[in-house]
Amino acid sequence: MNNLKYTQNFLNDPAITKKMINHAQVTGNDMVIDIGAGKGALTSPLSRQAGRVIAVELDNNLASSLKKSFGNNPDVKVLHLNFLNMPLPNSSFKVVSNIPYNITADIFGQLLDVPQTSFTGGVINIEWGAAKRFTEHSTDPRTIGWNTWYDISIVNRVSPEVFSPAPSVQSAMVKIDQRTKRLVNPHEYYNYIAFVASLLENPKMRMRDVLKRIFTWNQIKRISRDAGINRNFPIANLTFSQWAHCFNTMQKLIPKRMHPVMPDKYKKYYKR
Repeated sequence: MNNLKYTQNFLNDPAITKKMINHAQVTGNDMVIDIGAGKGALTSPLSRQAGRVIAVELDNNLASSLKKSFGNNPDVKVLHLNFLNMPLPNSSFKVVSNIPYNITADIFGQLLDVPQTSFTGGVINIEWGAAKRFTEHSTDPRTIGWNTWYDISIVNRVSPEVFSPAPSVQSAMVKIDQRTKRLVNPHEYYNYIAFVASLLENPKMRMRDVLKRIFTWNQIKRISRDAGINRNFPIANLTFSQWAHCFNTMQKLIPKRMHPVMPDKYKKYYKR
């Protein structure tokens, strides 16, 4: 990373780091990953509260500085690598991080695309617009998937003044919690995204016209009644829970040979 000022905005407000750690409910039993650890603004307080901290930093100089700062702490491991190329831990872990905004979707995908990982949640600072897209009604199959297995919410607006250099955009502190009751069985994640993505290929079509590709008319009426769906609205209007209800109904009633296949554009994100 040659020009840090264009890729990283370092936290410089201890009150914000404290809020992030508190919202993540970090305890001495937790393993926590700090993605893009930078100068250690989060790594340092995390090292005093978490059981184990993994600080991931791609920049050579910053990684070297982190190793010097935490080299004598057996509970902190500094990894000099790209988080996107890092195998995720097999045991439960949280993420508390101020990530590089230019790879926000990639990082969320690494953590959330496949719900069978050991990621249990955490708190991440991201750009405000991305936070709104990831937490509100969406027509993006990946975002719908993320919200099916995790509760994702904005817990604080973060001012540019708490960063150095200050970004040109507002930021958000986003909390992620693994749902205690998943809306869809995590083992069905591939089939679920195939279902959502294929039905959203024509997002402005009426629900009744899209759903009839899979369900009978009587089944559509029952789904609409049970999930509170207006079948004359566009398919894009379905909420996260309504998508899950439609998929779970398909799993129960429709033979597998009639289930939608994964559209090509999403195959790079999801592997069987």
